[in-house]
Amino acid sequence: MTTHLTREPDGEWVHLACRTQIAADGIGLCLGTLSDARGSIGEVSQPLLVRAR
Repeated sequence: MTTHLTREPDGEWVHLACRTQIAADGIGLCLGTLSDARGSIGEVSQPLLVRAR
């Protein structure tokens, strides 16, 4: 997971809104926006590898 912050969070709570995309071959990416009470504070990304059980 990679995190990029544009500023320090304000307060002790941070909200994470994620969206995930997975291709037919099982390779995917989860992207998220971090925010606090004042608004956006950064982005996160996480590569995914999904396989059937």
